Parts: sequence; C-alpha cells; structure tokens
Amino acid sequence: MALFSKPETVLKQAEGLVSVGQTHAALQSLSEAFSSKRFRSTPVTALEPIWIRFMELCVELRKGRTGRTAKEGLMQYKNLAQNTNVGKY
Repeated sequence: MALFSKPETVLKQAEGLVSVGQTHAALQSLSEAFSSKRFRSTPVTALEPIWIRFMELCVELRKGRTGRTAKEGLMQYKNLAQNTNVGKY
C-alpha cells in the first residue's frame, strides 16, 4: 500500500481484497492506513465507513490476533474522535 491514500481509496482497496477472498490482507491494509500520521488529520465523518468496515472484518475473522487488532483499532478511533474539533467540520 502507498504511504498515504485518500480514505475512499483505502476502503475501495480493502473491498477489492475482500471480493477476491483475501480478508486478512484487507484487514492488514486498513490497519496500516490507521497507523499513518497523515491519516489522523482526516475528518471523522470521512473515516467512519472505514472504521465500520474494519470492525466488520475483525468480527468476520474471529481469530486470536484480530481481537488485539480490533482493540487497537477502537483505541485509535476513540483517540481520533476525542481530539477532533467538532465545529471545524
């Protein structure tokens, strides 16, 4: 995956991976996007569909490591949402 992509592009890429049966790769792709510092400056409203798809993939896979991945993702989303100025968007 590129160092930084638009949120819509990240979601399309993950959906493409899921459509060919590579759900682990899709989850990894979304996880990498969340770790990008530039991704954190994106408005929460644009990130919401990506976070929802991320959690759906975690629930779908239901394996040991995805539990930790889901928890880390939720913590990142919580921190992002708390640090966002609502009036700005």
